[in-house]
Amino acid sequence: SLAAGVYGRRVSSHGYDTWAGQFVRQERDLPPVSGAEAFVELRGTLLMATARAVHRLSDDGSSWETLAREVSGPLAVIDDSLFVGDSDGVHRSDDGGFTWRRAVWGLTNRRVSCLAGVGRTLWAGTGAVHQGPRAGIYRSDDLGESWALTTANPWGPDQGPDEVEAFAESDGSVWAYAEGAIWRYGGPHGKWQQLDGGPFDKGIATYRGVLHAVAEGRLLRLDPATLTWEPASSGAPEPLVARASAMWATRDRIYVGTEGQGVQVSTDGGASWAHAGLPKRSVSVLYEYGGVIY
Repeated sequence: SLAAGVYGRRVSSHGYDTWAGQFVRQERDLPPVSGAEAFVELRGTLLMATARAVHRLSDDGSSWETLAREVSGPLAVIDDSLFVGDSDGVHRSDDGGFTWRRAVWGLTNRRVSCLAGVGRTLWAGTGAVHQGPRAGIYRSDDLGESWALTTANPWGPDQGPDEVEAFAESDGSVWAYAEGAIWRYGGPHGKWQQLDGGPFDKGIATYRGVLHAVAEGRLLRLDPATLTWEPASSGAPEPLVARASAMWATRDRIYVGTEGQGVQVSTDGGASWAHAGLPKRSVSVLYEYGGVIY
C-alpha cells in the first residue's frame, strides 16, 4: 500500500530533481490516512511515523517496513532511546521500537503534539484539552522518567496557544513554534520568552547555526545578539509562492514545504527560490537522510 505523502528527493549529477513514491512493505497494512507525520534517525536507520504506525526504511532505501502499530506520532531520539508522542502521552523504546513503555510521570497534559531531543533533554509540546489542561511545554532530563512543566509562568492562567507545533535548537537555546509565534527558552533561570515579529508561517529551522523562519512569504534570520529578525539575505529577496508549512536546512540549501505548491529550495540563503518538485501538493514535514530529502 502506498504511504501517501512519502517521497524521496534526489539531486542528479545533471542538477535535475526527481521524486519517487515509496511503499509500506506489508500487504495487510492499510494506507496511511495522512501520509508522513514525522521522521527521525535511530542507530543509522530512518524511521517514519504515519497516522497508524511507525515504519523503518528498508536497508536498500526502496520501501518502508512496519515497525510498531501500537504507537505513532511525533518522534524523538536521545542516544539509543526512541520516543513517540500521542494523545496518551509519551512512549519510550530502548530496543529500536520493538517494545514500548509509557513515560508520563509529571506530564499533566498528555495530548503530545511535538517532541524533540536536544542534548540530553527531551522536550514535549502539548495541545489544549477541552475542559482540561491548556497547551504547554514540558522537559525531561532523565529520558522521560519524569517531566516538568516549563510554561506555567510566561503564558499565564488564561493565555497560550491551542497547540505547540515545532521545536528547533540553535546558539544554545531551544525554540518553540506555536500558532504563528516563536518562543525562546534560555537564560540563567530557564524561562520562555516570546520573540517580537510575526505572525510566522509554520516551520522553523537552523541554517548555518542561526534560527530561520518565514513571515509574509519571506525568509528571515534571527540576530542572536539582539533577538530581532532581519532579512535572511541582502537586497530584495524573492517571496515564496505559497504559505510555508515545513522547513529543513542542510549545509548549503534551505527547503520549504508549502501549502499546495510542493517544495521550494534556495541555494543562496533565501535570496531566490526554485521549485523543487511535487507541484499542487501540500508538504507538512521534511527531513534529510543519506543525501535524500523526504
